[in-house]
Amino acid sequence: MLLGWALLFSELSYEQAHAKAAKEQKPLMVVVTAKWCGPCQVLKRDTLKPMADDLKSVVLVIVDLDERPDIAKAAMVGDTLPQISLYHCGKRFNLKGLQDKFRILELLKRAK
Repeated sequence: MLLGWALLFSELSYEQAHAKAAKEQKPLMVVVTAKWCGPCQVLKRDTLKPMADDLKSVVLVIVDLDERPDIAKAAMVGDTLPQISLYHCGKRFNLKGLQDKFRILELLKRAK
């Protein structure tokens, strides 16, 4: 499981993840977080990490609001953290706030 997690959260920049998603024709999942945001850390640790196998069908990138405000603000709808934006086939799907596995799986199904 840890290997899957390491592969899922590789050190891709947003630009690299965007290019990889286009090349592999996979949805791009942008997760906007911040180091100071408690729910963001819970989402990454307790929801996304155990979902590593479920998320192999997307290219996932974590964007820190403070480090990349340009990308984060473009991906966000409102100011709620964390946020998940899924881009696929010219459409955008969003989830705001702390989410569980089932809500994220629903998001993936809606995007197909």
